[in-house]
Amino acid sequence: MSKRIIIVGAGFGGLSAFLGISRRLHSKDNAEVVLIDKNSYTTYTPLLYEVASGALFGKTKVADLKAGATVALSLAELPYPTAVKIFRDEVVRVDAEKRAIVLKSGKRLAYNALVLSCGSKSFTYGVRGADKYAYPLKTLDDAQKIRMRLAAMVANCESRDREAIRVVVVGGGANGVETAAELASAFRLARRKKKLKAPWSVLILESGSRLLSQASEPVSQTALWRLRRLGVDVSPATNVLEVGDRWVLISPNKKCKWKGSLFAANKKIEADIVIWAGGVGARSEWKKWGFETDDCGFVKVDDTLRAKGKKTVWIIGDMAAMETALPRRAPAAIYEGEIAAENLVRFLRGGKPDKKIKSRSWPLVVPLGGKNAVCSFGIRSYSGMPAFILRKLADLRYLLSILSAPRAISSWWKGGKVYAENDFR
Repeated sequence: MSKRIIIVGAGFGGLSAFLGISRRLHSKDNAEVVLIDKNSYTTYTPLLYEVASGALFGKTKVADLKAGATVALSLAELPYPTAVKIFRDEVVRVDAEKRAIVLKSGKRLAYNALVLSCGSKSFTYGVRGADKYAYPLKTLDDAQKIRMRLAAMVANCESRDREAIRVVVVGGGANGVETAAELASAFRLARRKKKLKAPWSVLILESGSRLLSQASEPVSQTALWRLRRLGVDVSPATNVLEVGDRWVLISPNKKCKWKGSLFAANKKIEADIVIWAGGVGARSEWKKWGFETDDCGFVKVDDTLRAKGKKTVWIIGDMAAMETALPRRAPAAIYEGEIAAENLVRFLRGGKPDKKIKSRSWPLVVPLGGKNAVCSFGIRSYSGMPAFILRKLADLRYLLSILSAPRAISSWWKGGKVYAENDFR
């Protein structure tokens, strides 16, 4: 009887584990690999901001933004062996004791080894109204909803020639910074080319003392300088108390050492759209499925990425609470997938799944509108066009890791042309 390996989630970590396991298995292993995801595609999340902000004034179609390239990649194009099955479905229950999962379709699948890479969800920190009125930017559907809202705002302003476009971005991490910069760049260039007559404003609200807290201080300052040059207002040390329909209630963060808030007291500010880029949270079902979780709800794993107390289950990506801390970023998830793949195959062959993750760091590259970016790697940093080129090369490198070389290069080139149109350059 053949062994079954199930991988849930086709994000960075899940795909890394899937391809790593597929490469390591031989026919003598007598094993099949099952990949399960709710979508028929994998999403390249670093480019979601392009989908959210693109084609507001140009001729580029939304379909091109989505599939043009590098955002939505069909799972059918992955280079996998014949002993692989791909299910478009969702997991509703994991029974680790009986080594089985239950799918939304009603199917029950037994497994010999399981990899869970289900990702995280947008986390609103209990802010009133945020779940109802704010727009998260976590998935492709989220990006499309934001773009539709922005397009409606632009159309409304153009028809009335009076109303302003007021965008508030909550969160000064990479997601919030690159989204705000891209929107401001698009608005600015559209005004210059007389494609937009209405006034506009983009405001970033950050609870901490500075932008891009995961990067060095010089990188943070470079990003701040670029954003201000684009016309983006930045308010650090600012808490969001409540989000309503077209408004946000804020207050200065008195616990923050650096008092950089633009607002000295509680204030309700108007906003046509609130984009929530304020963090990630754990899904609620893990405790119900018998997994040990930390105080934030993430699943506890050891340094081999096995779930605590679950010998046949590996947890990777955002949902894993590790003893060796790694950033919740794409490169870390890919690395975790490689480690999980090696350990899982060792386990199936009767060996010791004892390969451990190690503390590592990766370059942080944040686009800053147009052909501009900032890059941080250790004590080194780059900005402007060189950092932008590094980002594009990083995109290509990832595509080459999951697709055939011709398909990867074609996607990357086509995507570059599509997104360059969004920059009006």
